Amino acid sequence: MGEQEVEGEKGAREKIQEFRNDPIIVLIEDILISVAIVGGIAVVLYGVSGIWPPMVAIESGSMEPGMQAGDIVFIVNPSNFVDEDVEHRHGVVTHSMGQEQGYESFGDYGDAIVFRPDGSDERTAIIHRAMFYVEEGDEYTTTEGDTEIAPHDGFVTKGDANERYDQEQGLSTVVRPEWVEGKAKYRVPIIGNLRLLFPSNTRVPDGMASSG
Repeated sequence: MGEQEVEGEKGAREKIQEFRNDPIIVLIEDILISVAIVGGIAVVLYGVSGIWPPMVAIESGSMEPGMQAGDIVFIVNPSNFVDEDVEHRHGVVTHSMGQEQGYESFGDYGDAIVFRPDGSDERTAIIHRAMFYVEEGDEYTTTEGDTEIAPHDGFVTKGDANERYDQEQGLSTVVRPEWVEGKAKYRVPIIGNLRLLFPSNTRVPDGMASSG
């Protein structure tokens, strides 16, 4: 190999190295790697949860003490993580069912669910506990002792720190199963405050849920 060829290869390697050391190229490489990592995590989370996004930020304190404002709560499709030995309705274990079977989550019996109040896509989703299931025409007793008639099949819900059912407070009518976006599975404290810096009055896909 002649000297000119050796010098040519050396020069090419130096140019490649200079190109790779360019701050802009390094920045682009870092961004691409970060995007790939985040994308990989997203795929895994979606595969496990069966829902997107698989988490919500808690806005208020009505699910205390099990959930606090500012928490991030990971949610899953109601049909996922269902114990075949535990009675449930549409993948959700209600408080009354959980009490009978000893099933607890977030410090109380039954599942906490994320749902669209009144089935609306325009209102912020709510994360409250499914207390019991009713069918259309069923009579049920409110927390104040009144009798209500279920307008359709679904869940009666309540925040753990609230005294009255959501249906008594006018937060939502009985929650139809198809309005349930997910059920809460895990909680990470505090970091949800980052999401709450960018409030919106939208449903779960924007990653927020009121526990009011």
